[in-house]
Amino acid sequence: MKELLKCNFFYEKSFRESLLSAKAYSFEGSLSAGVVPHHLVAGELIASFFKTASEKTDGLDAILIVAPNHTGRVSDIVTTTAGWSSPFGPVSCEGDFASALVENGSVRAAKADRLIESDHSASALIPYAAHYFPGVPVGVCLLSSSASKDAVRAVADEAANLAAKKRVLLICSADFSHYLLPKEAAARDEETLDAVMQGDIDRIMRFGNDNVDSPPSLSAFLSYIAIQGGTPRMLDHSSSDRILALPAGNGAYIDGTTTYFIFAG
Repeated sequence: MKELLKCNFFYEKSFRESLLSAKAYSFEGSLSAGVVPHHLVAGELIASFFKTASEKTDGLDAILIVAPNHTGRVSDIVTTTAGWSSPFGPVSCEGDFASALVENGSVRAAKADRLIESDHSASALIPYAAHYFPGVPVGVCLLSSSASKDAVRAVADEAANLAAKKRVLLICSADFSHYLLPKEAAARDEETLDAVMQGDIDRIMRFGNDNVDSPPSLSAFLSYIAIQGGTPRMLDHSSSDRILALPAGNGAYIDGTTTYFIFAG
């Protein structure tokens, strides 16, 4: 039996607090995909998306997480065929997604179990998936910042191929503006929101950390919902300084703030 990956970024106290403060977002229509943070300061937003998804979807067969590879090592696209040992029991792997990515010649995904386990971009979300969707297999794919638009589209295509056969929820993991002061970050978020709502993948793929830490993950979300015939909807927006209630002049601003969006499609 293949060794299960560990949820190294599970912190029980803050996780439980995020569940208690989670709210269900109100919107019309179906939910096939979303964008959530992986920075656990935004745990309430993460939990709120998963709570909403659990109420808006019925009988899921698979959750697919597309997230940034923060190290950029091994390959532009990495995946795993391993499951997870979560605080809520074992989570099996959605193996069809992983196999399709490895076998797709235009993607050339590499298996990198330990890299995925050690990167919080997907690992931090596994406990939420296990809590809100017990027994549902999860597939994981990490994209480096150098992943091409064609590679991103291929990942979205493979997710859509699976969704044609199974009931799938695609979750793309991204934090937004990094390292800027709140006023500067707010201006960048306006740019990013405009690009997302217009579905402007070319523009998004040119963004850097001032706008979003994973243009490929965000672009995968837009590509996927376009294939599904959907449009993006913004459900929430916040920032680390607002969540932590930091006063102006706080020393934390030396390193800047991080901003967050919740999108659905």
